[in-house]
Formats: sequence, structure tokens, C-alpha cells
Amino acid sequence: MQTSDGITHEEHQVTFNDLDASDRLKEFLPYLPREAPAFASITTTCWAVSEILIAIFENRPSIASLASPIIAAGAIVAIYRAYKAYRMYVPEALIGESRKVQTLYYARRYGWQWAIAVEMLWDRVRPVDAELERIRRGAEFVHPQRLPNTEYFEWLRSRPDAITRLIHAVTAQCARDVPLAIGTATSEDQLKDMKVQIQALSDLYETTAQFERECHAIVPPEDFERVHEMTHGWTDAIRGGVHQFIGIATELGQLDKKKFKDATSGRVELPTFTIKFDSPENLDAFCARLDEVDPSVLSEQ
Repeated sequence: MQTSDGITHEEHQVTFNDLDASDRLKEFLPYLPREAPAFASITTTCWAVSEILIAIFENRPSIASLASPIIAAGAIVAIYRAYKAYRMYVPEALIGESRKVQTLYYARRYGWQWAIAVEMLWDRVRPVDAELERIRRGAEFVHPQRLPNTEYFEWLRSRPDAITRLIHAVTAQCARDVPLAIGTATSEDQLKDMKVQIQALSDLYETTAQFERECHAIVPPEDFERVHEMTHGWTDAIRGGVHQFIGIATELGQLDKKKFKDATSGRVELPTFTIKFDSPENLDAFCARLDEVDPSVLSEQ
């Protein structure tokens, strides 16, 4: 919720769990029956080869001494195949994600949902960060665009509202939607919901690059260069907030199990987290300067 001081306060119930040995065994056991055909094939083949060798060397061992290694070989191969299938299983929501994300899911250590979310976010945020840095340094080609003066003024006047709405949307994602989805992701269906929210935040982050690119692409009319340059870098407020959120998620993904148990027993307190989305630099000065402009004068140029 947002209070009268303009600060958004959110509280979330977060689930922390890990995969212990008994849970892992329960997940693994259903894979064994699937390897029954492989077990039968291995034992049959080994028995056939043994009969051939016995016939050649005319040295028949007892049934028990012959069956034991054959059954053991079949069991070892079947168990290995079952473990390999279990180890390589990837939930539908994580198909296409990085190998590190899939490895984190297999391990599922304490706070694994947050660790996975961090990697998924970084995989999507890093390219956008790199693009924004290139735009800022002039190392990215941005095709120039010229607008008629009156159209340009309407575009310029829309910038404060556009960036404010964008910041509000990202704030809602970082403070409410994304942490809620991560904090309750314990099943595969909930992982799908988590991915949807992470992608929504990533799409908003991509919009920041589009906003910055547009501000650099449009060529201002004469005498508007200085006020136009004030719009450059407004996306830093969003970048800073998103990076703060990723930092918080990283801490939660690395939470010590013992410390968490001490916190639930009241012996220690878990930290609280704050994300600050700063107001875009020069926004107030930009609005003041824009109020001084007479649109009719601009339309006559």
C-alpha cells in the first residue's frame, strides 16, 4: 500500500524450504519403474552371453552364482539411467533458462526460489544494462528522428508523466508482484507464476531502454537542446531500484538455515529491506523550464 508520505509499504509471507534426503528419495523413486525394460534387456543380454561363454568353456557355474552378478549389473544400469533422467529433469517453467538456473533447481538448497529468481533476472537485466551504458557513452547507434515543432513539444511535455508512470509500475512489481510470486513458489505451477512476474518486470526494464533510446533519438528544435538533455538519464532511477531489488533477492537466496530458525524462535531478528526509487534527476527543473515555454512561439518556428 502507499501512504500519504508517498512511500509504499508491503508485507509478504515468504516460504523458505529445501530438499532433504528423504524428499529427494521420494522424487527419485518414481523414475525406477520406468527403467524396467532396460533392466530386463540388460539381464537377458547378460544371461545370453553367459550361456554362450559356458558352452564354449564347458564350465557351468551354479544358477545362484550366475544370476547374482547378472541381476546386479542390470540393477546398476537401471538405477544409473533412472538417476540420469531424474538429474536432467527440468520443470516446464525453467526450460530455456540457463544451466545455472536448472542446477539451482536440482540442488534446491535453502532459499532456492530466490536464488533462481536472481539468476533469471540477471539473465534478462544484464543485456539491457549494457545497452543503456552504450547509449549513455554514445557507443550505440541511435537513428536520429525529427518531429514537427508542435509535435515535438507535445512529446516533450509527455516525458514527465511517462517516466513517472514507468517508475510507479516498476515499483509495484518490485514491492508487491514479484516478491509475492517468488515467496510462494514451491510447486511447478507456482514456478510458472513466478516466471510470468519476472518476465513482466524484465519487460518493464526493457521499456526503460526504449525510453532512454527515444530521448536520445529525437532531435530537439533549436534553442531546446539544453532542456531536452535534461531527459537523458531519467531511467537511472529505475535501474537503481531494480538493482536494489536484485540485491535483496540475493540476500534472501543466501539466507542461512540456522539463522532463519533462530529468527523464528525469537533469538535473532531477520533484516527488513528497503528499496528506494529516487526521483529522476532534473525532473523538477525540467517541468519548471517547460512551464516557461509558450507553445505558440514554438509553432511559429
